[in-house]
Amino acid sequence: MEVIKSKWQLVSNSFKVDQDPLLINEQQAALEKAIKETVRENQIRVNANQPQIPIPTRGTTTSRPTTSRPSTWYRYEVKVRNTGAKTIRRLTWEYAQATNTPSREFSSNAKIRPGATKNLVVKSSRPPTGVVDASQIGKAKADEAPEQVIILRVEYEDRAVWTRTPQ
Repeated sequence: MEVIKSKWQLVSNSFKVDQDPLLINEQQAALEKAIKETVRENQIRVNANQPQIPIPTRGTTTSRPTTSRPSTWYRYEVKVRNTGAKTIRRLTWEYAQATNTPSREFSSNAKIRPGATKNLVVKSSRPPTGVVDASQIGKAKADEAPEQVIILRVEYEDRAVWTRTPQ
């Protein structure tokens, strides 16, 4: 197993350029208008001994789709090559940094034939770094990469398993 490339990126689903930033305000105004009209209609219906219609709620009056709340997550990607003779069905890998911060461990179901490469992508709510000790910045060993992917476990199609020995 060979790690060819790895990266991570911050992903946010906040407003996009083509979205109307005032859409939420327009939806609220439309809801308030619909409520007033329904209350007025129900007063007329009560006077005429007719059943009342339900008061509209959020989501029942908007014709345009509502926007979701902005959220942030992290996308981890690793490109691997199967250098072995067996087809891989699952990998457990770790995204680590040389700053002694906690690593991120992921499992990926992936069918990777011998000699083939595959991009594995996972989402996480956790960033690649945790709390960093400022006194240790710049003191990393010269042979340590700032970021690295470590293959922890390989499960093959024939149910054989390879596990990294702890170091």
